[in-house]
Amino acid sequence: MQRQRCIIDSPVNRDTVLEWTGTVRARTGETVLMPLDLAATDYFELSPGYQPFTNLITNGLGAGPDVAFALGHGLLELLQRDGNGLLFRALDQGVMLDTSEGLGPETRAMLDRLEALGIRAMPKFATDQFGFTNVYCVGYDLDASRTPAPIALSACGEACDPDRERALRKAILEFQAARVRKTFGHGPLALARSITPPGYVDAFIEKALPSLDLEEGRALSAMLDWIDKPAETLRDYLAGTVYSERGTKRFTDLPTQAAPTGQDRARIARERLEAEGFDVLYVDASPPGGGVGIVKAIVPGLEVETMSYYRIGERNTRKLIERDHPLIRFGEESETLRPVRLTPEALERFGGQPLFDVALAERIVGPLYPLYREPESHHAPFRLERRGRAA
Repeated sequence: MQRQRCIIDSPVNRDTVLEWTGTVRARTGETVLMPLDLAATDYFELSPGYQPFTNLITNGLGAGPDVAFALGHGLLELLQRDGNGLLFRALDQGVMLDTSEGLGPETRAMLDRLEALGIRAMPKFATDQFGFTNVYCVGYDLDASRTPAPIALSACGEACDPDRERALRKAILEFQAARVRKTFGHGPLALARSITPPGYVDAFIEKALPSLDLEEGRALSAMLDWIDKPAETLRDYLAGTVYSERGTKRFTDLPTQAAPTGQDRARIARERLEAEGFDVLYVDASPPGGGVGIVKAIVPGLEVETMSYYRIGERNTRKLIERDHPLIRFGEESETLRPVRLTPEALERFGGQPLFDVALAERIVGPLYPLYREPESHHAPFRLERRGRAA
């Protein structure tokens, strides 16, 4: 299995030779060189034998009718992940949204429909950084026996948008989609076979097998453990974090600004990021001739995937310090207290070398790793089915 690579343990230093590619600076249109480690989205894009300094980042992908729309799509995902990464999943703060007032009819109808189906949807507040509404939605079947597959209990929908109604609606829609996606991709193969054309699932697995062994081993192992558990066990796993309720935030108190088009959302996202000193870059992967825009947005300084891959820099270090969270310490480095890799200027701002407690991070995530990383669709149930035949 491919070894998990994290920035804290990366062998890369300032003398390491990296591969580079061109990106576009959104503000000026000029070309800016970027390490391919950050621009690539799949390993086939790297030269043979090239070892990236961290697992490749797929956050910030965007598509739309033009590049501006696609950039907005990608930027809002980066803002969403940067904003909620230390506030949900295993670190869920339990801030429920009070949706008793202010919802539009479409959003209210979705929540009412889920309630009628016996599904408790739990919209939650993450943050309002940069003046955006950053929310997510989790939930569960009130009758555990009606859960389509236990893995559906881990469904989560996330959203970040200048318009609070759009953000909440997207989060609820994505929550519903995640229930279906997780059930189809990680539920019993018999269920997937029953709703697909004959031979589809087996052909997919056969085609994917050559690359499946390159997947991260921890993600597969953790998912195998989950899908072999009954719904009641998974609900117990999630009760104190994902389903926690420790406070409320009124929906009507969330920031909002009209942004009817993807281009409007891109403009607002760029303006607010650039006003805070962030450099908005993107890889333009649009096909020749126009007609569609495809980009990967990259904003140095925003941070994602701290709890799964220990990607942490100055921004998330500061967030944890401000919360007085024991994940960050100062003192003597050890096997489990690892130095956060920072610039000399950042070290000076902190007044010393911050240390990230990887052992504590492991304990916090515990059995919840499938909330962070998932193996390829059908991979875990295929391995489980094959294991059963061999027993």
